[in-house]
Amino acid sequence: MPVLTEKQIWRKPRSPSNRPYRLTDDQAALMKVALRVVHLRLENWSRVAEALGYTLKYLRKVNGRQGRVAGAMPVRLAQSLGVPVEDLLAGACPMCGSRCQPRTM
Repeated sequence: MPVLTEKQIWRKPRSPSNRPYRLTDDQAALMKVALRVVHLRLENWSRVAEALGYTLKYLRKVNGRQGRVAGAMPVRLAQSLGVPVEDLLAGACPMCGSRCQPRTM
């Protein structure tokens, strides 16, 4: 039986296709708009965090300029708003259903 003389670490190479649930920049901007709508409805970020199952720290990070939106957020937002996920990702306003464009910061 051979004996290793040097420490060897075997790692599986990562491929970019490991995360098929990553949102595009446009979809992430639309999710941030929908997140603000939920905030307006619930009046408090801690209530939003509780309703969506995220931490308050994460929601503050997402709401910032550099925050990344999780792939599961569209589903959670759609459930809390009572609208289909496809409408949120397509850019429909969570309040009235019309198509909206997110404002750039």
